[in-house]
Amino acid sequence: MSSSPEALLEYRQQPLLELVHSEENYVQQLQLVRDTYMTVVDTQTLLSPTPCLTRSESCRSEHSVVPHPSSSSPPPSSPSPPPPTPPMELAIRWRVIWGNWLQMTEWHSQFVEKLRRAAYEQPDNVPRLFLNSQGRLRSMYMKYCENYSKAVILVAQFKAYFEDLRRFYFDKNDILSRLMQPIQRVTRYQLPMTEALKITEQAGAPECGVWRAAVAVLKNLPNDVQLMLEAARIVGFPGTVTSQGNLRLFGAMYVARTTLADLQTARTAARQVLAKSGSHYSYSQDSASLAVKRRAFTSTSFIRLNSDHKSIECSQCRLLTKCNSLAIAIIELR
Repeated sequence: MSSSPEALLEYRQQPLLELVHSEENYVQQLQLVRDTYMTVVDTQTLLSPTPCLTRSESCRSEHSVVPHPSSSSPPPSSPSPPPPTPPMELAIRWRVIWGNWLQMTEWHSQFVEKLRRAAYEQPDNVPRLFLNSQGRLRSMYMKYCENYSKAVILVAQFKAYFEDLRRFYFDKNDILSRLMQPIQRVTRYQLPMTEALKITEQAGAPECGVWRAAVAVLKNLPNDVQLMLEAARIVGFPGTVTSQGNLRLFGAMYVARTTLADLQTARTAARQVLAKSGSHYSYSQDSASLAVKRRAFTSTSFIRLNSDHKSIECSQCRLLTKCNSLAIAIIELR
């Protein structure tokens, strides 16, 4: 391959075309689910009451004459068999499985047209397209990931039915694989874009800054999706998880409800232990709670309040256990 800028920019079309083709295939998969699985239950008919005929309409329907088909008309074709009927407790929750799938299908159907046009006509518009779409991408997939754990739980309860439905549609992918496709897709945008960025930098093109910004956005998007998948597992949260902002800390926390005086005493005792060990931990204080946050450990095991101290071999874990013991002696953990 020639090292001239023109030859490098021409070679850059390969990852861009790969991006376009993978997006086209993704849209086809979204549309396939929309036109098959999602049509099994008509939620509009299921949730709306059946309309009753008025007396005049009933009379007209009783006395109306149904014309016989003419001899020249072809015989009616036999209708295709309907898909398996879902249980009622599943049918009334059919929307939960798919979340905002229709919204993603509609958006990506339009996005792939813009992406194809940019890749063939003006390749430097591809990163701008992602930069202009980053807000919509993030909001759509945050909402989908928030609903994903609910959908997986619901599918697990009716595993046999969804297996029958898969066989009915001759689908090689099971329903869980279908539900995972949007999450997998959003993590793969960065791969061809990173390759295109490297070639753009080798060519010394003036648009390198725009490409770097787009790649940075696409690399951060999978991290946001993963954090939302973790946050969606929170049980009993009063409100919407997606409206709380970004997840700042992930790990085990020990919380106690106590008075401010007891809180100060517990924090002082914990600081004395930390000062002797030379390790670093952070303690958060507000008007109602004490939170000991685990930053980094060499052991992956979670420390419970009733753990056997003899089984803990990690010095970091022993230190945390000692802090917890001092706190338990002063305040009642709930």
